[in-house]
Amino acid sequence: MLEALSPEILCRICFILVKLDDEEEYGETELEDDSDNDSSDNDDSGNDDSDNDGSDNDDSDNDDSENDPDDKGDLNDNNHGGQQNDTDMDENDRESEGVSGPAIFNLRLTSRTLNTKSLYAFTTIYFRERKHSLSYKSLQGLRELSEYDKLGSAVRELNIHPCFLNDEDQVLEEIDVEHKLMVVRGLDFVLFSTILRNLKNCKSIIIEAPIRGQKDIWGSKPELEYPRSDKHVQEGLDHAFHVVLSSLEQAAISLDTFHVRFIDGRGVAVDAFRLSPLSQHQLQRTLNSLRDLWLHVSKSSQKNRTFLAQFISLFPGLTSLHLSISASEYAEFSAIAQEVRLPELRSLFLSGMAIRRCDILTLLRGSRQLKYLELQHADIEAGPWKDCIKAGIEKMRIADCMQDNGYPAPDRTLRPRKAVSVQLH
Repeated sequence: MLEALSPEILCRICFILVKLDDEEEYGETELEDDSDNDSSDNDDSGNDDSDNDGSDNDDSDNDDSENDPDDKGDLNDNNHGGQQNDTDMDENDRESEGVSGPAIFNLRLTSRTLNTKSLYAFTTIYFRERKHSLSYKSLQGLRELSEYDKLGSAVRELNIHPCFLNDEDQVLEEIDVEHKLMVVRGLDFVLFSTILRNLKNCKSIIIEAPIRGQKDIWGSKPELEYPRSDKHVQEGLDHAFHVVLSSLEQAAISLDTFHVRFIDGRGVAVDAFRLSPLSQHQLQRTLNSLRDLWLHVSKSSQKNRTFLAQFISLFPGLTSLHLSISASEYAEFSAIAQEVRLPELRSLFLSGMAIRRCDILTLLRGSRQLKYLELQHADIEAGPWKDCIKAGIEKMRIADCMQDNGYPAPDRTLRPRKAVSVQLH
């Protein structure tokens, strides 16, 4: 019978059994409690049976919805389901951090055929992309997962976000002290470095910040609330970037994608890109295969404008660069255009900064393969931008930009004109 089922169906059965195994391990099954109540009170057995029937139906509905890989992305939407939304997040946390490796491999005791046919589909669906915070609990769960070869080798994308704790919540005082102690001791760096050494097949690392007011489904419950202090947010962003970047210097993985993208207009402080020559050498050696880079950077001062340009120049093999800087001066991007040389770059996305045509042309001289340019939410120089098309760009898009004369720039897409052949008769 099992041989007739597809690997995807077996994967769902496998996931249900893992969750049941975890519930029995932690003593959280309602069936045991109901059986105790039945044995202790026979008069209420009829009511207990009716309650159990309702709970069984609810569990079967939840299992069908949880184990559908198509429904997994729905957790990222801003649904306003009240208590139901909290339930979904709790179940997602169990899926991402509560499933232990031994529970999965012990499934062969239930059925060798089930385990053999479903293990590959299980790891592909549920372990290809991991989302974790830099909290101690979340990092410990990720470290334990990475130590199992079949699970750690299945991870291709790692999504990390800063650990935010609300200082104004007295209930979280003990957790806040524990997290600060971990940061002071550098334990988050030690754990994350170990994780990266184990995740040898990871090709993408993304650092993101949650949207204000949206509950975070990646970490444990105490971290679901967005902090109210802007200073606290900035410190969390900078620390997360420092931990990940320092760990990459010690790792032996070959990344294709590295994104640092934040929300609410914030970004990593430019001082975070100030690296020692040894750090630059180690980072360049580790990320020599990097092709896609996304950086969200806060405004810098005149003395540290070159830090960002030096960091980008460490990766000459980039084919796609997305750069967002909160800057209103032309000199900010001008310093980058003069320093950066990316001979393999084909796509460039710029946003949030002031941009002149001459700086784009300067950048093109060091990036001869650039074919696509997009300017979005930027302050651009008024006038025609046809010179960029003549310099070799095949497609240029301008969207939601302002001109330096104070007027909105019209949204448009520029392409080179096709030559029209005229035949003489």
